[in-house]
Amino acid sequence: MQPPPDSQQPKGPVGTPAGAQAGASSRSSPSPPARFAGQPVTSPPAVLSSPPTAWALLNALQRHLFLAITLGAVCAAVMAAAAWFFTPPSKLTARTLMIVPVERRFVLNAGDGTPDIPNHQRTQIALAKSRNVLQSALRDSKIAQLSLLREQIDPVDWLEKELQVDFTVAPEVIRIALSGDKPDELVKLVDAVREAYKKEVLTKSQGDRRERLDYLFRIRGDFEKLLQDLKDAQRTDPNAVGAINARAIALTQAYLQLELQATEREKLQNSAELRKAKVELELYRNSEKKVLESPPPEPIISAAIEKQEPVQKLVATVEQWQQKINAALRTVAHPDKDPGIADYRKQLAQAQASLDALRVSTRADVIRRLQEQSRDELGKNIAALQNRVALATEQQTKLDATLQDLRGKTKEAAKQDAAAEELSLYQDITKRISTEYEALKLEVEAPSRVRLLEEGVVARVNDQKRQMMIAGGAGVSTLALVLLAVAWLEFRIRRVRNADQIAQGLGMMLVGALPDSSNPSRFRRFVGLGRARHAYSHSLLTESVDSARTMLLQAAQAEFLQVVMITSAVSGEGKTSLAVHLAASLAKVGRRTLLIDGDLRNPTAHRVFDLAHAPGVCEILRGEKQLSEVTQATAIKDLWMIPAGDWNKVVAPALTNGTLDTLMGALRGQFEFIIADSSPVLPVTDPLLFGQRADAVLLSVLCNVSRMQNVYAAYQRLGAAGVRVLGTVVNGIQGETYGSAYPYLASSAGQLEMAR
Repeated sequence: MQPPPDSQQPKGPVGTPAGAQAGASSRSSPSPPARFAGQPVTSPPAVLSSPPTAWALLNALQRHLFLAITLGAVCAAVMAAAAWFFTPPSKLTARTLMIVPVERRFVLNAGDGTPDIPNHQRTQIALAKSRNVLQSALRDSKIAQLSLLREQIDPVDWLEKELQVDFTVAPEVIRIALSGDKPDELVKLVDAVREAYKKEVLTKSQGDRRERLDYLFRIRGDFEKLLQDLKDAQRTDPNAVGAINARAIALTQAYLQLELQATEREKLQNSAELRKAKVELELYRNSEKKVLESPPPEPIISAAIEKQEPVQKLVATVEQWQQKINAALRTVAHPDKDPGIADYRKQLAQAQASLDALRVSTRADVIRRLQEQSRDELGKNIAALQNRVALATEQQTKLDATLQDLRGKTKEAAKQDAAAEELSLYQDITKRISTEYEALKLEVEAPSRVRLLEEGVVARVNDQKRQMMIAGGAGVSTLALVLLAVAWLEFRIRRVRNADQIAQGLGMMLVGALPDSSNPSRFRRFVGLGRARHAYSHSLLTESVDSARTMLLQAAQAEFLQVVMITSAVSGEGKTSLAVHLAASLAKVGRRTLLIDGDLRNPTAHRVFDLAHAPGVCEILRGEKQLSEVTQATAIKDLWMIPAGDWNKVVAPALTNGTLDTLMGALRGQFEFIIADSSPVLPVTDPLLFGQRADAVLLSVLCNVSRMQNVYAAYQRLGAAGVRVLGTVVNGIQGETYGSAYPYLASSAGQLEMAR
């Protein structure tokens, strides 16, 4: 079935004649409205370069969770088995234990007697691993001939590194251990180190205590002799009577200090009071001069005038006449003509004049009296301040004399206190030295508290438990690394998971969102050629495609829009399914629609309609066929199709020599809408050439398949070629756009099933 001739074609989608449409094909399409046209941006969106987060990695892992867990489990099992079989057996450890208690501290070093166990442990560990102890252990010819030592270049350095000394058994139990493969030699070595430690550290420590005991004995005699000399000197000194009583001297000294401090505070307060009185006296004297030279302030003068009895009487008279006038005004109809009111006003004026005259006449007398009152008051204040200054000066003299006397007594008491303090100090030192001497004498004579707790012995290690722990750790680590690697790789791919990533992440216009429509049987159910097994899925696809069609029709009404190309970033992103469904949807609403299979290198649209793939576009571009020979009718009313045809090397140059422009111009005059399915944008340049002849381009995106960076790259490439991108259509939506609880979809699905 061939399309009718051009003369019988209806008008275009915006009401223009077909000839006008054909002529308009030779000029560039107008700029798209802001709500549809996506403009390429200079810098990529942040979503393409955002660092991974824990939530993003979890979302990325969901796509290949089963594969990741399976691969991780296999790798974990292999790694755990390898760790189990290749883990070397643990070395044998020989150890010896010895009790080394904390020593009592020397009394002159001060302290509360609490043992410093951490410091004691660090000191003993350092001493046991010192080169002096290790060299002493290796002086024995039997130890030096051990194979473990003969294999080493520097036995002392090796032993210093390998020897383990700690207090892990108990706070005062030192453990000396060594690990290796020869248990007999290990036991001999740890025993030799233990004996060397006892000889070089503990035995010498006992000798140091004896030397300290001898030293304490000597200095105790020196202090006792010095103390006796001080007591004899104080008994023979007449000025030192009572100086031996240290408590009485201390109390006297404290009392004198308190008295001296109280007197000094009193002197400071008196000095401050004296300075304050002198300043106030100077201020009052300056005020006296000002009072005599200038009159009082006007408010004070006015208040004094108003307080005079004659003035108050006249003020009362004025108020009485005013009250009479106010009362008459309330009872008389014409106050201006009433003789009584006029007489009242005359009397009021006379009283007011008398009041003003009296105020003026008494002003000078009032000012004089106010000045005299101020001068008298200032005189009294000045006299009082002069008395305060005299008393404070006299008190200051007395306090100076008292302070001088107290300072003298304090110096004398200090001398007595110094002598008593010196005597008390020597007494205390002598007592402490005697106490320490007796305690150290008992400690030296007592048996040693250091004793052997355990001879050298080899400790066996549970290798099976160790292998299990290593194998388990290796398996868990491997599983975690595999899961992390899969999540990282999937995150780096940045697949499109939902429509929000396109609209909000990439900032591209979302024209439609469709469920999975790649199955040809779904298209047959969509156009009514097959029976839907599930009416709900049919209704969901129908509503989704119709929504995208509505957006397209709205754009066509707003501006000239007739040829729409459908493309994608790479193959396998649902562009052909989108083109077929959109063309069928336009035809279902009565729009004469042509579907062109522009994917010349890999055509698939003809299979949906069970049509032959040739002849088609390739034959027209090569000049082998006419337009009427390749245009085929489909089973859908108002929908025609031009297949792709057979591709060869001649077709590629024909895309740029003007043949494609002629073809599109002829088709614009015959159809209301032309939907062109093209090749993917990134692999080939064909869609850029087709897009320059189209009015707008729809970019198909497939959830969980399309990559965001590829979608953005295709969007940028189309924009750079001057191709208008109308927006994107996301395929494979998994219900976030249309939910199963949407009542209208369920209702329409039921009606559809009843109709069938």
